Amino acid sequence: MSGKFRMTIQKKTSAGIAVLLLILTLIGNSFVYQYCYKLLVGHRSQQDAGITSQCAMGVQTVLQDTQFLAQNIAVSPIIQDFLKIPEPDYYQIETMNQEIKNMIKLRLYIRSAVLICRDGVYWSYSPYEDYFKGLLNEEWYQEMAGRNQCYSRIHPIKIAKERDFITYRCYIADSNTPVLRTGELLLNLDAAQFDTVMKGFFG
Repeated sequence: MSGKFRMTIQKKTSAGIAVLLLILTLIGNSFVYQYCYKLLVGHRSQQDAGITSQCAMGVQTVLQDTQFLAQNIAVSPIIQDFLKIPEPDYYQIETMNQEIKNMIKLRLYIRSAVLICRDGVYWSYSPYEDYFKGLLNEEWYQEMAGRNQCYSRIHPIKIAKERDFITYRCYIADSNTPVLRTGELLLNLDAAQFDTVMKGFFG
């Protein structure tokens, strides 16, 4: 009897992992899948197909909400106007930055955003520092070169203290001329929040 029970658990575990693999592969987020898979294996003693499927859907919801938020920021009139300014002044930078901070503040899993245009790299946490501009030379960002609407590998960002993040990247187009790319948006997702999603289902 115990042997049959163990086989049932193993089947449920395999089915659960298969569900997570399928959902995240279909979304095309291999780096997110790899990270979540490691978290999932850490909870393997409590896995079953139903709970794992719900967990995968929870992760998918976070990723879809991130993409939806990025689209809203990209079409914001304040952001669109800012991208047309050749040399923004202090007030214009502050207005743009406050708009982004207001739009991301209700998403606990998004800790900061970056607007890139012309030679400017404006990090919402501190738009006048060059810290994030230096991060763009790192491998996690360079791997996304030429790709739109994609996620990075896990990488550290220092906000008060160093933490791990997954960054979502998308291009921004001019609202009146969609073929004209005017900037780029990065949303930095706290990687620890994916573990929080897992624990919400596994306890």
